[in-house]
Amino acid sequence: MTQKRIVLSVDVERDISRYISESYFGVEEGIPPLLDTLSDLGIKGNFFLTGNVCRKHPTIVKDISHQGHGIGCHGFEHKVQYYSSRTKEWQKEDISKAKNEIEVVLGRAPKVFRAPNFSVNADTIQVLESLDFELDSSVLPGRLVKKWRLFTILDFRKAPREPYRLSERDVTVPGDSSIIEVPVTENPLNSGIPIGSGFLNYFGKEEFLKAVDVVKQSYVVLLLHPWELVDLGKRYPRLPEWVIKACRLNFEILKACLEEFRSEYQFCLLEDIRADFLAKDS
Repeated sequence: MTQKRIVLSVDVERDISRYISESYFGVEEGIPPLLDTLSDLGIKGNFFLTGNVCRKHPTIVKDISHQGHGIGCHGFEHKVQYYSSRTKEWQKEDISKAKNEIEVVLGRAPKVFRAPNFSVNADTIQVLESLDFELDSSVLPGRLVKKWRLFTILDFRKAPREPYRLSERDVTVPGDSSIIEVPVTENPLNSGIPIGSGFLNYFGKEEFLKAVDVVKQSYVVLLLHPWELVDLGKRYPRLPEWVIKACRLNFEILKACLEEFRSEYQFCLLEDIRADFLAKDS
C-alpha cells in the first residue's frame, strides 16, 4: 500500500476578513514561529500569499521563500468572499495584481493559485491559463454554500477527491485545460470543511489526528491560516465564539501533531503531486 502523503498549506492573508476590516496580527505573530517550527521539523509547505501581505510585510514573505517553501497566489487582499460572484474581467485584474506584487517582492511569478473561500469557477480557470499558472488548489469536495438557504453560491459535492485536469466550463468535472487541480481535503469528521489549524484548536489533538488518519485519499492537504495561530480573541473580544475558539496560540500541540504525521506519512508539496499526476497522465 502506498504511503499517504501530507501537504501543509498556509493561506497567508489578513486577519479573518469576514469580521475584521484591516489587521495582520496573524501574519506578524503567527508566521515567524510557524516558520521556526517547520524548520525544526524539516518540513516544507505551500504558502499562498495575498498581494497586500507582500506589500505590507515583504520581509516575512521573503523569509517564507528563503526557507524553501512553495509559493502560491491567494488573490490581492481577500476582501471579496467569493471570486465566483465576480466577473471574469474582475478576477483577471485581481489575480494579475496579486501575481505582480508577489513577483516584485520575490523576483519570480507564482504558478500555483488558491481562491479565497474555495470560490473558484470556470472563469477563474480561464484566467489562470491566460496568466501562465499551472496548478490550482481551490476546490473543496463536499462543500456547499447557499445564500439565505435558497441561492447556491458554491457546490463542489460532485468534485473529484484526487488530482484532475480542470475543465474550462465546470470546475467540478475533469476536462482538458492546462490547469491541474489538487483538491483541498474534505474533513471526514465534519463534511464541507478542511482539516486544519482551526479544526485542531476547536476540537483538539485527538480529533485532528483521527481526521487525517481516516482520509481515504492518497494525500491530505492540511489548511492553516495565520490568524488561527494566535489568540485573536484577546485582540478582538467581540468576535463570534467559534472564531475565538478556533484561534489559539497552540504551537506545542501543532508541532506534536506534525511530528506524529512525519513519523507515519510523507510530507510533500502540491507541485510534487502535480508532477506525479502528469507522469501518470502522459
